[in-house]
Amino acid sequence: MRRTNSIEIKVNAPSKGLQTRLPPDLQDDGKSQYLTVAENVRAERGELKAAPGYERVHLPNEQLDGQVNLIHQPNLTSSDAEIQNQPVVGTEGSLYSMAKRARTLVCPADCTLRFAAVSDSGRVDGAAADVGKLVRGWGPELVVHAGDLAYSAGGTAADDDKYETQVAKHYYWAIGGYRGQYGTGPDINGFFPALGNHDYTDGPLSRFLTFFNLPNNERWYTIKRGPVQFFFIDSYGYGPSAPGPGGNNIGGTGAAAGVGSADLSSTGPQGQWLQAQLAASDCPWRIVVFHHSPQTSESGYYPGYEVMNWPFAQWGADLLITGHAHVYERILRADGIPQLTIGLGGQSVRNFVATPLPQSQFRYNGDYGALLVDVSSTSLTTKFYSRAGTLIDTMTRTTARPLSVCYTGTISKQATQLEVIPPTLSLPQDVPFPLTATAKFNDGTALNVTAGSSWTSSNTSIATVDSSGVVTGFSTGVSTVTANYQGFTDTCVVTVLPDCADEKHDIALVLDRSGSMAWMNPPQGTRVDRLKIAANLFLDSLKEGDEVATVSFASEVKLHHGLTSDYSQSQTAINSLSAFGGTAIPEAVATAREELLKNGRTGVRKLIVLFTDGLANISPFCNYDVDCAMAAATVEFNGAKDNGITCIVVALDVAIYGLNYEDIIRGWPTCPSLYYSVVDTGDLGPVFVVLRNNVCVNPCSSGSGIGLGLI
Repeated sequence: MRRTNSIEIKVNAPSKGLQTRLPPDLQDDGKSQYLTVAENVRAERGELKAAPGYERVHLPNEQLDGQVNLIHQPNLTSSDAEIQNQPVVGTEGSLYSMAKRARTLVCPADCTLRFAAVSDSGRVDGAAADVGKLVRGWGPELVVHAGDLAYSAGGTAADDDKYETQVAKHYYWAIGGYRGQYGTGPDINGFFPALGNHDYTDGPLSRFLTFFNLPNNERWYTIKRGPVQFFFIDSYGYGPSAPGPGGNNIGGTGAAAGVGSADLSSTGPQGQWLQAQLAASDCPWRIVVFHHSPQTSESGYYPGYEVMNWPFAQWGADLLITGHAHVYERILRADGIPQLTIGLGGQSVRNFVATPLPQSQFRYNGDYGALLVDVSSTSLTTKFYSRAGTLIDTMTRTTARPLSVCYTGTISKQATQLEVIPPTLSLPQDVPFPLTATAKFNDGTALNVTAGSSWTSSNTSIATVDSSGVVTGFSTGVSTVTANYQGFTDTCVVTVLPDCADEKHDIALVLDRSGSMAWMNPPQGTRVDRLKIAANLFLDSLKEGDEVATVSFASEVKLHHGLTSDYSQSQTAINSLSAFGGTAIPEAVATAREELLKNGRTGVRKLIVLFTDGLANISPFCNYDVDCAMAAATVEFNGAKDNGITCIVVALDVAIYGLNYEDIIRGWPTCPSLYYSVVDTGDLGPVFVVLRNNVCVNPCSSGSGIGLGLI
């Protein structure tokens, strides 16, 4: 599991993170200086292990068997913006960046949550400590508290901080940001309480508000985790009058005038807020937590507080968790949803009335205990345990609401949209093609989630797709491939085409060797190095009968050789490139066009394939201006198209300069407009095969434009 560091990590502080050792099976042959090529790394029981994905960890050979720290998704201090977003491995003296992050932490496909619930726990030791130990042993992702965290009779000295001694002592491990005398709490909060009457009077309220860091006004608020939205209500107040314990009319839940809420009715401020929040919820499960039980068979508060008997089910709630009554009781309300009273958190135990409420399905007051809840996107199971670990009662509920978002970590960053690229694909038979899934988040960021998505094909006899988004066509036809990430879906319509792999082509490679191609793009290397990899992969995709000419350009254009079936001439030209000088894209395209028209074979399709970063560094004309340079080249492209030549642009580092190439290419007359985006040179092989097939099967592809962005 990836861990997020909420504090800034500086390069001179490599000791932060998880101490581990590098086992021999993860070491490479000592030649490439890389660890776990084409694999992720995860930490497990003190060792680094391989995990699915596409990351590489760069370490000097002498450090391969040394002590290291694995740090996932840190905040790094660096002058390089790209490095700030990369995972790193730290050794005793240095931090090293992973090559790229292939995936981030996501919920499992069924989106689960385990949380614990306690109430009325306010004591320093004894039963409260036992319950706290029970809850911690479950390893819950959250602890929910239904109020009365602190009591004046909780064993705390008069001048002590009750939330420190009665709460943090038992639950510091879940309280976000806690740095007190009992230990260190997590950076992300996992402890969410509702206010009880003793928290107002004994706490007091002012300390509750400063001790915890909760959303909204900290008196009533909502959070989302996994498939659940929780709603916390402040149920202590002095109005309006309604039947309370014993059936007598009281103001609210018995608070003194001016203490708590003036209007606890369903039409009051909190009632209106809760109704609106429940209506807007996008979670399959909605749980309401507050202190004063609307219904209870406990002798001190029977039959409950009518003022809190809101139309919860009508508003969309699925479960109520309450306290105040120092018993455990499961009630099936008249509106059809359960209410669990869990007031056995450690303060005291009370009795039931002789004749329980008719809605009461289970009652227990034999010992203290707590509630464990396991939730998936479709089911919810509650289990109440005594402090000795004995299962006392269990209940399971199901829901038909669909999962739309699985909420992970904090609620500040959540996916809002998924995009599959490309949205349509014409695919030759038996050629694997990697699709890309990109998630967009509510903070405006985007992330490649291809490896973290689930993939399906609507017709596997036509095309299949594997878990990493690679689609393969088997027979002529159409299939829809769907990606699913945290409940969001998007599709690619895949058309598997007749095989035309044997058709011949005359091809002019046009290669950029201008000065900007010497620029580094960490960690991939210089652009001219990436061009060499990409161009050689293109040569590998050619078929018998193809002929190739090679043109390169800087300030001047060089025709390395004319059309030939001897690809070694082109390989020699590619591998000899070095970056220096200005840019002459239009002249190079013109040279390629002339070679194809002069020496090309009759009846053979003709292609110009341009590899470039698009930067024109000739001052004062088009000085580092992609739009200007490509616009000048477009004049020559149009001339080529007029002669039936298909123009393909392989744009290096297109993400750095926006979508200039894509805008230009999509302005060319093609049917359909073809543009592909590729993350790494290693993905280019199948893309070139697809491009070739699109050229030869598309009846209007001759003289059209095709673009490929290499990011």
